[in-house]
Amino acid sequence: MKIHFNQPPVCRTLRIAMVANIRLPANNAAARRVTILAGAFARLGQKVTLFMPFPNQTLAAEDLVDGVTMQWGMYPDPKTQWLSRSGRISMRKHFVARFSWARQMLAATVQHKYDWLYIYAPSPEGAFLACLARLAGRKVAVEQVDGFYYTRARFSLMHYGYIHLLRLSMWIAKSMSSLVVIISSTLASQCRGRYTLLRVPALVDCARFATGDPKRMHQRLAWRQARWVVYTGSLSAHAGFQFLMAAMVEVVKHVPDAYLAFAGYAGNLEGTPGQMIEKHGLQNHAEYLGMLNYQDVVDLMALADVLVMPKASSGLNEMGFPTKLAEYLAAGKPVVATRISDIPEYMTHGKNACLCNPDDVADLSRTIVGALESGPEERTRVGKAGRELACDTFDVTLNAARILDAMSG
Repeated sequence: MKIHFNQPPVCRTLRIAMVANIRLPANNAAARRVTILAGAFARLGQKVTLFMPFPNQTLAAEDLVDGVTMQWGMYPDPKTQWLSRSGRISMRKHFVARFSWARQMLAATVQHKYDWLYIYAPSPEGAFLACLARLAGRKVAVEQVDGFYYTRARFSLMHYGYIHLLRLSMWIAKSMSSLVVIISSTLASQCRGRYTLLRVPALVDCARFATGDPKRMHQRLAWRQARWVVYTGSLSAHAGFQFLMAAMVEVVKHVPDAYLAFAGYAGNLEGTPGQMIEKHGLQNHAEYLGMLNYQDVVDLMALADVLVMPKASSGLNEMGFPTKLAEYLAAGKPVVATRISDIPEYMTHGKNACLCNPDDVADLSRTIVGALESGPEERTRVGKAGRELACDTFDVTLNAARILDAMSG
């Protein structure tokens, strides 16, 4: 099934208060989705205030968006948030931080009149604000991009209670909503209510990913001559990174000049990236570039001959849709991706992407080799088709217009 969206007319000017209780540094997909959507709303003529819990130094200057009023909370530094002197989580600090932010949010939203309260992934604070907004006669929109509380996890009484608190928060926020923006068909199947339901799988600033400078990243890699396999994102089992490393062992047997350049958060990796490279014997075929800023990620994608997204098969992955995939497509390079979630609904193997089965090292390696050996003209054709898909379906401005149209309907 092929999906195409036509951009609807932009509605009248709305005053939108966006709430995003994101507890991570801003160089992650969740924070980026919120900030670029806020910027797109502003470019379309809306008056937008974005509330985030961390102080503003957690956003890089390149992530700040014109036309959006930013309201910052007082959470601790993300690297040491809620830790006691012994290094353990302090429930007192946790509670005080969340309560102080909720109180600050309440004061700010009372003082600033708005037409819509737009809540990203509602927490208990978001559910509370949604109820107050409805009592004040304002409309509420909820964006649900995560379904981890529907999946089975390790058992502990605290974790069990926390997961069910999040489920209750989501249910309350949706019950107060006129519009629910959902990321996948799996999550859409969980929605039962009188609200309008709008599926928006991924958001990407397509214009931004057309400006990559491969020479900058090539210089950082010592001008090595290679066929570049690029991965950016979490180096975790959930992301399927271990399958990519195993597949590269086979790839270099068929394509001796293949070279994996990868970057991203390595906190969930067993050992260090260097140890994993050594474990697989890829010392001459792989390099870890650390955590990159937004522009460096764009430049690294511009260098790539093939971009790889090896997401593993899991209930959590089926409930989401990778923002990274939309960014890969927008870079205009061939993308190798696993068939998870709604990906096969949007992407066609051999036309605008190269698809393979999740958790299958042999299939992943064959697909990467096929993309590398297809030749420059074929890679250009697939990359161009992938970028057209991103611009027609995942572009943030187009989807912001769809959301605004639903708000005004």
